[in-house]
Amino acid sequence: MPVNRKAVPRAEREALILDRAAEMFRDAGFHETAVSELARACGLTANAVTYYFPSKDMILAAVLERWTSAVLEEVGLAEAAGATRADGSPTTVAERFDMLEAAVGSLDPATGRPGSLAVLIERLRPYRRVYAVVHERMHAASCVARWHRLSHLLFGTLITADVERRFGAAPAAGPLAVAVALVENGLLHEQEGTMSAAELIENVLDQVHLLHDCRAAG
Repeated sequence: MPVNRKAVPRAEREALILDRAAEMFRDAGFHETAVSELARACGLTANAVTYYFPSKDMILAAVLERWTSAVLEEVGLAEAAGATRADGSPTTVAERFDMLEAAVGSLDPATGRPGSLAVLIERLRPYRRVYAVVHERMHAASCVARWHRLSHLLFGTLITADVERRFGAAPAAGPLAVAVALVENGLLHEQEGTMSAAELIENVLDQVHLLHDCRAAG
């Protein structure tokens, strides 16, 4: 147990670490942020940080989990993973992942709020440097790989909701969802853009809708 943990509740200490980590990963990059630097930014020792998060990959996974929970809560699709158990004790990152995965798995595209995909993309865009490292770290850390699988499930659900909103149950909905997924991936990796995520997604759906109508008429 770290000597500088004092009487600060575990959940509060974890939140401090993840707040600073999110900022440093975003601004400096994941690889460029040393645990020792993160610890100094939190006013802790490196041993204290690793007491709560044994590896930097676990910190990355926890940061991603918090973003996903916040977006789900913002768009009203599901309750965010709880920070406490029924008895009031703090949940672990693994437990929050379990709850988050269950919440995402139970989402119904038909009830998705229009524009939820755009909200998710806009919230992740400032952290594109963090998102970009996921594909690399998922092969080294199961916790990051788990979030990667979860993110694909979530993106797929929200993409399907946007496609069905425009096309209904059209036979082309599957391929269209793949097309919008590629747009989403590009939005998250681009450095600059003249369109918002919502504008670009709607523009793509407009063009595909036109193509779909032309083929149906022909």
